[in-house]
Amino acid sequence: MSKVEKIIERLNELNLLDNDLVPLHEMSNLDTDDTGLSGGVVWIGTKYAYVTQIGHGARIKYTDENNTKFKIIVSISDDPKVVAGKEDSVSAKNLRELYKWVKINKTKLLDYWEKGDNYITKKFIVGLKKI
Repeated sequence: MSKVEKIIERLNELNLLDNDLVPLHEMSNLDTDDTGLSGGVVWIGTKYAYVTQIGHGARIKYTDENNTKFKIIVSISDDPKVVAGKEDSVSAKNLRELYKWVKINKTKLLDYWEKGDNYITKKFIVGLKKI
């Protein structure tokens, strides 16, 4: 049994994964109108959206197509990196743009990661810088 599975099992034992007890923390989808990227969709979320994936750092998800499945997960940092997925699954141009977008919005993205469950998403999105 993996570490994550053990954590989930223990949370279930304590009834902490009951839908009435765990707050809903979804991810928000940002399109090119929100980001200024030449293509694709960015998913942003809070650290609470990842209750079953305890231990990883701040991140966003991205696809360069308009579909519901992300292709890569990128760290939110001064030096963004692909931390999951295949880097070559998106175009080099889109990846460069995405890294630039993460860098110029790093402070806001990290703030959302930490406290976004208390944000009105629409107000947050308006404050993001576009490429």
